Amino acid sequence: MEMEVAVMFAMQNGKFDDVPVARVKEFQQGLQSYLTDRKADVLGKIRDEKALSDDLTKALGAAIDDFKKTWK
Repeated sequence: MEMEVAVMFAMQNGKFDDVPVARVKEFQQGLQSYLTDRKADVLGKIRDEKALSDDLTKALGAAIDDFKKTWK
């Protein structure tokens, strides 16, 4: 559930907007791996809190932005 929330958040907040359509699936898979491997704490907070607080929204946005810096 927490991964779905993270991906939907990314889509709703324009994080996919600059990704070429042909690479959206690749981007999504990379994002999911990145969040699982490097930002499990953020996913855990989503799972535990069951809501996106302001702090959690900032943390998730920052995690996605960090991933985008590494994705090519």
